[in-house]
Amino acid sequence: MKRKAEKEPSLREETFYHIVHYVLVLKLKKMKKKKEKKKRKKKEIMSDAVSLLDVEDLLREVQTTSGKFIFDIEGTGKLLKDNFVAIGFAYNRKDGTVVKGYLTLNLLSDEEREHLKKGWISFYDIWYRNQWEIRCYTEFWNNSKRPLLPKLEMLLEKNENLCETRFELAARFNCILREAEEHWEGNLQIVTNTTAYDTCWVHSLLTENHFQPLDTTRSGKHTWSYDSDSALIGALGITPQKTNWRKFGLFLQKPFQRLPGEQVEHDHHPMNDARHILDRWERFEVFQAMVPTSLLDVLVASPEEYPMLMQRHITEYVRRIHFLRGITPTTCVLVGTDIDTSKPSSSLTDDFFQI
Repeated sequence: MKRKAEKEPSLREETFYHIVHYVLVLKLKKMKKKKEKKKRKKKEIMSDAVSLLDVEDLLREVQTTSGKFIFDIEGTGKLLKDNFVAIGFAYNRKDGTVVKGYLTLNLLSDEEREHLKKGWISFYDIWYRNQWEIRCYTEFWNNSKRPLLPKLEMLLEKNENLCETRFELAARFNCILREAEEHWEGNLQIVTNTTAYDTCWVHSLLTENHFQPLDTTRSGKHTWSYDSDSALIGALGITPQKTNWRKFGLFLQKPFQRLPGEQVEHDHHPMNDARHILDRWERFEVFQAMVPTSLLDVLVASPEEYPMLMQRHITEYVRRIHFLRGITPTTCVLVGTDIDTSKPSSSLTDDFFQI
């Protein structure tokens, strides 16, 4: 049989073949780009992991090279006749371990303890008889949404942490503070989350019992005390007028969740609260160490340098915020570089509070 002669493709068919070829080439290029994008993404993830390891190294450094002594108090109120319920403390050591504990003040007579146990009187009666701040009892200790009376009963139990007098409380706390100062050779930061309350009360307790005050070491050298929340607010440039305290409080309950270390809940047990503040302060120090540019550099810059430095400062400002929210440092830099510098700084703060 004779083979039929092959028919030459028409112009229409040739055009169709060209289009198919063109589409296939485009598709292949698209697939190649997709593969390259995946590779780049993988590299970015790897670089994020490396950056996170760098942050872990920084965290270990601040935990082992600088001393931090944190304390937190619970009391009966803020009036002149009010008193301590307990003082919790936590401080780090050079080997990376943490010493923590608490001391309580015996506010109850044996008779009152017996009557409370039998249900003949309540803690409200104790507050009323001693003329302590009733508002503290109703809004804090006996709050219907979060009652803390079981915790109060536990804190006032008779055990090795109970101090019979204010002098004994002051002496034991002073001894613990001296041990921490000697371990760090006097180079110790005193940190609380409310200097207007915790620091003032402990300062008065020490001085009324003739011990060195909190603004000096036990050997008499001048020292510093820090407010952890104020430091964080100042670093982020948040003014009290623009702060949503409810959201800020929620943010502070979950600091640096993606970083290693002990995450202790703030539950109004003074020892746990002190450990929680220490954990947060260490991560704040990491956050400070990550950002070398200060606003002062921008303010004193020449007109030629100003735009570049301002861009860098805002980039790092955003980097800080994203780091605090748990995004890894490399990602933060990528976010920061695309920032619109015309955007007001207050709106950056607003973005931060979208928790």
